[in-house]
Amino acid sequence: MTKEMKIKVFEVKNSGFLEVDYELFVSSEQNQSSICIVDIQVEDRKNAFKELEKLSLPSDVIERLLTPADNIRFEYFNEIVYGELSFFSSKIRKEHYAGIIIHNNWLIGIHSGSESLFSNVANSFSAFSDEQKQSINIDILLYSFTLEYLSNYGKLLLTYRQEVELMAQKLDSSKTAITPKDIWQAKLQAATFLQSLDKLDYTLSFPPTKEILDNESPYLKSFEFLLKNLSLIKASLNQLENRLDSLNDHYNLMLQSKLNKRLNILTIVQAVFVPLTLITGLYGMNFENIPGLNLKYGYHFSLLLMGGISVISIRYFYKNEWFK
Repeated sequence: MTKEMKIKVFEVKNSGFLEVDYELFVSSEQNQSSICIVDIQVEDRKNAFKELEKLSLPSDVIERLLTPADNIRFEYFNEIVYGELSFFSSKIRKEHYAGIIIHNNWLIGIHSGSESLFSNVANSFSAFSDEQKQSINIDILLYSFTLEYLSNYGKLLLTYRQEVELMAQKLDSSKTAITPKDIWQAKLQAATFLQSLDKLDYTLSFPPTKEILDNESPYLKSFEFLLKNLSLIKASLNQLENRLDSLNDHYNLMLQSKLNKRLNILTIVQAVFVPLTLITGLYGMNFENIPGLNLKYGYHFSLLLMGGISVISIRYFYKNEWFK
């Protein structure tokens, strides 16, 4: 293993899940029949190829790991099941993939990021009774891992809703607290999140997924339950997108209102100065005989007249609520 890669192995025992040393796990032939979770965390999957070869995985499966977006459905490869689950990271807020490989009695997961979803699945069985622990099989592990996925999606959705409502509160309290870029980034993240959910829906709905389980497995109905939960999460995310659209419309209305107020002020100023401009324009003409040009106090009278017109105009606009 390298520093960029972490591998954890959990073996199912009667007492529960036991974390075992990876090197001992690879070298022990006894582990071939044990039910295990192999959790591989690596940023660049190429760095994990040597370790995957140690697990006796066929080369065609290993090569397909390089293009996870092309393998978002489960398929059989020489009795080995392989598929990719689209995942929207709660930390980097971007989509990535978790490769799921069912080999013998092993559930092998390879993914990037720091989220140890596979390890969380192992920890979730700590509350099981001894009888329940003895009945754990690959069907249950696959169901539990997918349930852990959906649980994280649900938590992320709640976080998003809180962030959007906080954004709405900031918008109501201060017009400059958020910008169109903030709303656009939130909508972009929601769209990426929804795209990831659509891919996960496709993966769980496609017929080969159900063929992984035994036809008599009680967990077939459980997977249908997962699809229903996924539909609820998608519906909630669609509501969140609608909420963002309404916030965007509200923001645009506020900007339009602000612009209208500015235009209103400019209109008032223009209306006040129109008669004043008319007076100065008339007495600025180059005619010799203009009434009032020879008056001793003509200049003062004209200033008084223009001031009076201004006061009357402003009072009229104020009385008719033009300033509100």
